[in-house]
Amino acid sequence: MPATGKISLDASDYKRTLEEVRQQTQTAAADMSKSVQKFGNDFGKAGGALKAISGEIAGSFGAAGKAISAVASGPVAALTAALGVLVTIGKTVWDHLTVSAEEYEAKLHAQIDAEQKRLDKLREVQNEEAAYMERLVELNQHESLSNEEKNEAAYLIEVLSKRYKDFGVTLDETTGKMQGLELAERRLNEQQKAQLMQSLENQRKNMALLSNKDAEDLIYGPWYQEGWDAITWNRNKVHQTKWDYMKMSTPDKLAFAQNRLENATTDSEISGWSKVADSLQKQIDLESQLQNLRETGKETEAKHATELKKSAQESRKAIEEETKAVERFNAERERNAEAEEKRAEAAARADLERLQRERNAEQNERQRYRSMALKATGQGRLASNEEAILAATQKKGEELTREEYAKVLRLNNAAYDLQNIGTGVNVADLAPRVNSLIARGGSNAPVSMPKIEELQSQSVNQLKRLNDAATRLLTAIENGGLIF
Repeated sequence: MPATGKISLDASDYKRTLEEVRQQTQTAAADMSKSVQKFGNDFGKAGGALKAISGEIAGSFGAAGKAISAVASGPVAALTAALGVLVTIGKTVWDHLTVSAEEYEAKLHAQIDAEQKRLDKLREVQNEEAAYMERLVELNQHESLSNEEKNEAAYLIEVLSKRYKDFGVTLDETTGKMQGLELAERRLNEQQKAQLMQSLENQRKNMALLSNKDAEDLIYGPWYQEGWDAITWNRNKVHQTKWDYMKMSTPDKLAFAQNRLENATTDSEISGWSKVADSLQKQIDLESQLQNLRETGKETEAKHATELKKSAQESRKAIEEETKAVERFNAERERNAEAEEKRAEAAARADLERLQRERNAEQNERQRYRSMALKATGQGRLASNEEAILAATQKKGEELTREEYAKVLRLNNAAYDLQNIGTGVNVADLAPRVNSLIARGGSNAPVSMPKIEELQSQSVNQLKRLNDAATRLLTAIENGGLIF
């Protein structure tokens, strides 16, 4: 808050108080002159407003405070010629105090607001740049790029190169591969980190300046804010409190402000220390963000944890994809091996079947000629049995067991007997025949007629053999003789 004290340059005031001032400041005049001179130099070097409102004024006046307090009961008048320097400086000081304090506070507020907007915009831009970089990395992982993807990559590289002069990424127009991308990504992250840290530090400093001023006003109290009438009020103790506060760390300042807030008794103190405490908490948050940026590259622990989680998830995804790729490769290899094995088995089986057919054909050829010879020598049954055994063996694909061999013979013998039952005797030949000449009376030779009993006997025996052969065939079939 601005001080409200005024300096009057009216000569009548000067004349009325001059003698009184001289009497009360004889012992302090020399010190006062030196202090005024020192204050003038300090004020000029400081540029005005900051030192005028920071509390150094009372300290700079030093011994001159005694003289000022001597005339505190009325308006401060112009001093004697020895105090001419003080009059000039004092008017300048008070003019600055009545205007620059408010301007200074407004300036800090404006800087804080501007820096916050700049910080918000910076974060927005950096998020865009991070997305551009992520897209470039994604494109660079492709085996090849389409013309549209190449155009996209070229545009993103151009945008980032304009913002960061040493971006250093080049695009191969033929393959679409990017050179220097990994190094550029690291450099981009470092530069973004530096930009963000600088903006956060600027914001923190502006907040610290404003909160320090507000805390200083509250520490000195209304007497400091309303003028110099009570400047002699225990100023050494107040100065020490202020300087102790200024040397505190931000967390200690926050604890100090919270303690003052708890013991505040007026609305101005409550609102004032509450405002200071809020600002200090924001400063602590900014300091925490700066520390996290230095250590992890992220503003907050939550962001760092999120980044670690994302990295872990990407790593896990890569591992899973690699595992799946290995599994697919192994499965494909197994399928190929199985298919190759089946092809080999089929080829081997085809070769074996071909060889078997060739061998069977050879065996059948030999058996055919052998059967011809056997039948020519009256061994038709043996030929038939050999043919049946050979056919059954070829059908099975291996040698017959004893039981199988016996079944084949039983079946074949029964079939052979059935097929050849009438081969030896022709029933028609047993019928009575009369020589045609005798029938015509052309011969006197007696006619020989077979006996009817012999004919009947032969017929019965023939039918019996036929029945026996058929019975044996049916029995063989019923006993499984056809199962091969």
